[in-house]
Parts: sequence; structure tokens; C-alpha cells
Amino acid sequence: MPPPSSYQPVGAHPSPSTFERTSAVLRSRRVHALVAACFVLALVTWTFPATAYDDVAAHVAKLHSDAAALAPWLGVDALAGSGGEASGSVDAAATRWPECKPAQPRSDDGVDAHEHRVAYLFMVHTEETLEGARQLVEHLWHPDDLFVVHADARMNDSVVERYRASMGVCGNVQLVDEERVDVEWGKWSEVFAEVTLVRHALRSDVPWTKTILVDGTSWPRLGAADRQAWLSRWQATLEAGGDGPPPAPVCKAECSRVLGRRAWDVTCIDCGRGPARCVDAECTALDLTPGGAQVRKTHQWFLLTRDMAEYAVNGPDYDAWAAYFMQVHAPSEHFFVTMQYTQYPTLGDLPPAVYVDWVRPCKSHKSTDGSHPCELGIKDLERIRHGDGLFARKIRLNETALRTALLDGQEAVVSFPSLERASS
Repeated sequence: MPPPSSYQPVGAHPSPSTFERTSAVLRSRRVHALVAACFVLALVTWTFPATAYDDVAAHVAKLHSDAAALAPWLGVDALAGSGGEASGSVDAAATRWPECKPAQPRSDDGVDAHEHRVAYLFMVHTEETLEGARQLVEHLWHPDDLFVVHADARMNDSVVERYRASMGVCGNVQLVDEERVDVEWGKWSEVFAEVTLVRHALRSDVPWTKTILVDGTSWPRLGAADRQAWLSRWQATLEAGGDGPPPAPVCKAECSRVLGRRAWDVTCIDCGRGPARCVDAECTALDLTPGGAQVRKTHQWFLLTRDMAEYAVNGPDYDAWAAYFMQVHAPSEHFFVTMQYTQYPTLGDLPPAVYVDWVRPCKSHKSTDGSHPCELGIKDLERIRHGDGLFARKIRLNETALRTALLDGQEAVVSFPSLERASS
């Protein structure tokens, strides 16, 4: 079993499944006992000798000193006044997430074990997925990484603010504020929320080198050391030019439109998601995309280097691509992978960072059709372990057996076949 969490949210907001109405609390008999206890405590405090507070004062001063030492890591002004007195909320927050203290893990040979600094980007749309993101951040947290959460604009503002107050005690854990997007699945707004996350990360002072998009149903497949090893192998695959052919263009020669005619009924379904068509029988280029570039498709949970991310959201053709993908169904499955291979046209395939199961029938939860990936449970454990990626997706909070097994059990071997062939 993983050790119990030392993290307690500021404001003591409970898990979504344990909310109780205020009225129910006021009707509880425990309130009467609490009032009596408060009266006794006040009486004792009034009659207690003042000299007994010396040790308490010294302890409080020590807490204030610790809070001052943590100030650079909190991302807030932890001290108020020249006397070095910490504000109550910040002091409480600092003691509730002690992992904020700077730490530099080292391997046995003394080398920094955290070679790859990652910007983890979270897309959440419900309180359950926001709580899932909080738990994942707590598990992944490292002072050298960045964590940015986008909560859908439709979510309750007070809920988002409670989580912002509790998660924001570390300066490298941030919730997008004024730029929250009202996301509609299958629409450009979904991509724009992801673009907002990437731009927020690029403005951060954290010098991350890679960024990964996950959500509140994602959970680690690998431990911290193995995640770093996996990223090293991914980097080596990237530098080697990829592993096999890249994702195929969605428009192919056999799916192209009849010359001089734009007809949806003579196209493949993927090519039919957007208005572009092949310009010739070999489909060497498309007619409506910037520079005639091909459109590609994969799942939306990307892993990008910093320069890939910069090109995708701030590159010279961003506005033209945005205008095009506003006309495409489910552009989140197309945008970032298309930008990646537009920037690097000869790049081969790269291992996926997130394990997503599309195999039917689903093992743990029934699925009515193939339009969504399987929700994962304990029956999927072996399949997840034999898959690939840093995370597995579609694991709900109540799947505690699977979440615990992934943390406790034997983890998958990190291996990329192309690199093994090259080294042999």
C-alpha cells in the first residue's frame, strides 16, 4: 500500500463524495458537546498562568522561521511586516504540504536523478476530475516540475477557488485563472483550452523541457525513477528520428475528391472531418491547409518538447491553422500532432505518453460503442502493465484497487524496440 497522504487541502474541502449539507451538521448532537468543550477551554485559558505559554511562543516563532525559509517555493509573499510574522493562511498551508521544501533527489552515483523537467498540463471539467488532478499532482510533485490545471469555465467558481487555495501553496502548482475556456467536446474550444495551458506553461519561470497533457482520470503506470528513464528513452527515440512511420495523413490518394468537385461522399471519414482535399491523384498536398501540409490524427494526450510546444501555439502559421481546425470535427485529435509533423516532416513515430485502451469489449466496464476509450478497472491491470506510456487514462477515483496496484505492483519494462535493434 502507498503511504498515507501528508497533504491536507487548505480550507479542508472534502472529496466530492463526502460533502455534507451545513444544515445536517447544525442538527448534529455533536454541536452541543462542542459548545460545552469550547466553554471549558475558555475557562481554563483564562485561569492558566501566563508563564506556561513560554514554550508555546517559542514553538510559534519556530513555525514562523520555517515559513520564511519556504517563501521562495510558495510563489507568494509569505511574510508580512518587518517583524517576520507569517500570515495565518500561508503558515497553515506551508505546514500542510511539507513537500514544498526544495529537494534535489540524487541517484547512487551522485548524479541528479531528475534530468527531465516536465510541465504537466491537466484538463478537468468536473469536481471529480479536479479532485483526481489534485491527487495526481500530490503524487507527482517535484520542485523542478510545473503543474498547470485548466478547469472548465462551466465549473462552479467557488469549488475551483477552494482547490486553487489548497493546491497553490506551492508556486509551481497553478490553476488557469482569467483564461478559463467553456469547452465543448469535438469543437475548437477543446483545442483552445489546451493551447491556453501550453501558453501558461511557456510564460512560467520554470525551465521545463517537456510538456505532457493529462486529465483527472489519469494515473501513473511507472514510478518516479522509471518515468525519468522512460523520458530518456523517448528523447533518444526523438533524436534518432522516431520509431517507424509517423501517423498516416488523414487524407490519402484513394480518399481524395474527384478533381474539380468537392463532394463528401467520395472521401474517407477522417478526411471528411475537414474541408481540405488532395490537390492531385497522389495526394502530395492539400488545398486548404497552410503550405498544403498534411493533416494527421492521434489521441489528444500529447508529449512535446518545449520547442515543439512553442511552435504549435506561437508559431508563424498558428492563426491559419486555428482558422482551418475551427472547421474540423474533433480537432483535439488532429491539432498538436499535425503541428508536430509540420515542424518536423521527416520525423517518425514516437511512443505515446498516455495509455488509452480502445480494445473491445472493455474488460472492466461495459461500453455501448467504440466512440470512447474503455474505462479501466482492476481487470485491466495486466493489459496496462504490458502497454506503454507514463500514465494510464480513464481510471476513476473509486478504482482504488487498480490505482493501488499500479503504485505497489511490478512495473512495466521501459523499452523501445527501435533503440534495442540499433544498439545490438
